[in-house]
Amino acid sequence: MHHLIKALGLIGTAYFMGIGLALAQSTPKPNELYTQQCIQQQRSIHQGLKDKLSDADFKPYCSCFIGALEKRLTPEQFRALGESAKGAKPAWLKQAESQAGRSCIPSEPKLQV
Repeated sequence: MHHLIKALGLIGTAYFMGIGLALAQSTPKPNELYTQQCIQQQRSIHQGLKDKLSDADFKPYCSCFIGALEKRLTPEQFRALGESAKGAKPAWLKQAESQAGRSCIPSEPKLQV
């Protein structure tokens, strides 16, 4: 009887660990969430263009943008990104976003005469 209870306990533990692992794998990471928010924002900014753009068109810029923000912000500030999407952005975030955005826009080669 004792072995049966112990075996059931191990099976239950393995089951719940499996559920936890599955949830951890299916839950998007903050970078992925922020990248998706960036893509949505870019789509709304560029919706008036004649050429139709897809999410894939914005992904390189948004991945660069989020990576640049992550380098510029503290972990606490980076976590605050999700909250700032719902309301007014603090000045430090506006400045960091401006710098990150500029660093991710490819520059045109300059003509040499």
